[in-house]
Amino acid sequence: MSRPCRNPHKPGARLPLLWAGLCILLLARPGLAQSGFACDDAALDAPMRAVPIAGGGNRVLVLAGAFEHEGSEASPRGSFNDVRSAVERGNYDEIWLCSGGGSVAEGYKLGRAFARRGSKLRVPAGFLCASSCTIAMMGGYLRTIDEGADFVVHSSSAASRIEPDRVFFFECGDPAQAPEIASWSDCAGMVAAIREMDWKECSDPRQLGNGDECMYVFDGPDSRPRHVLFTARLMMLMPPFPNFVGGFTNSWSRQKIGGTVEMVQYYQAMLNDGRQSAVASAAYNRAVRSNAWPHVYASETGQRSIKRDVAKLLEAETAIAGLVVWQDILTEIEVDQQRAIISLLRNHESELGRGAKHALNMLEAMITCRIQSSCYLDRNTAAQLGYHNFDMD
Repeated sequence: MSRPCRNPHKPGARLPLLWAGLCILLLARPGLAQSGFACDDAALDAPMRAVPIAGGGNRVLVLAGAFEHEGSEASPRGSFNDVRSAVERGNYDEIWLCSGGGSVAEGYKLGRAFARRGSKLRVPAGFLCASSCTIAMMGGYLRTIDEGADFVVHSSSAASRIEPDRVFFFECGDPAQAPEIASWSDCAGMVAAIREMDWKECSDPRQLGNGDECMYVFDGPDSRPRHVLFTARLMMLMPPFPNFVGGFTNSWSRQKIGGTVEMVQYYQAMLNDGRQSAVASAAYNRAVRSNAWPHVYASETGQRSIKRDVAKLLEAETAIAGLVVWQDILTEIEVDQQRAIISLLRNHESELGRGAKHALNMLEAMITCRIQSSCYLDRNTAAQLGYHNFDMD
């Protein structure tokens, strides 16, 4: 059976050496599951669908394909809505997963649906479950990963999905009150840099993404920017002014605080059979707000240097090349932020509720593998982390 020897998040993209080497090993071994259903490139590249089959005398529902986000051309309502009725009817004994991943939000939705149904989930021999598929997998009441299955985790990154028409929205305010929002100074720095290029401002945010290179700014009663919106295309065309790079990267980093905490809470709830009541949400909020989150470029002697990042952006010869550099910088910043959040929450483990320690272990295992490389978990490691919890017949 053909195996997916390509980056499932960037179809057609050249693979890192680690992923390519692992794929060579995969090609050398048989991959046909006992049912005859082929979890091959054709199945993995299509939008997610539900396929009822017979497997070993059981009624099996195979969920195969990519986790497409809501609003995508392939799946306007999102992958969860595409397969919802088949999952919620419950006319199956097991669900088998065949997916290279995709949208994290759709993985959450499907995982919660599995938890509501108390579903048995399986990744059979010859099947692949990677990225957001592993997130959805946690919703199963009983979860098994067969010998010969490929179970692949890596760091979650919104930066890898940035395309020219992507609209960035930054809410501006006082981070001391809401750590996940951009500061007034960061927003003001971005606005000043864009205005320096003499680009016009949108009269309506609906102009964004229509090929109109403009910026939309909503000012509050104090004449400070409350909301700032612009497209990635505008960012690609703009010289990397330090005040823009600093404001943008720090605002991006702050936006990721909420998403990372949401992922830990999701894992914790799923480790408690989907019970959100096991998660001490108020304790999470207190912990996050107790920390003085430093600016991404708080110190030129620190891990990140604005001079180095600006220099990388200046080396890009085309706008597309510049976008790739931006993606790399933002991915690194996301991982740094995730590490900082894990470190903070570990200091508050006893307050966060049952299973918080194991949920943090799962997130830490994910971010150890950058999205460009990915890590294959064997059954023992998957069981230690909580993905595999049952050996089915």
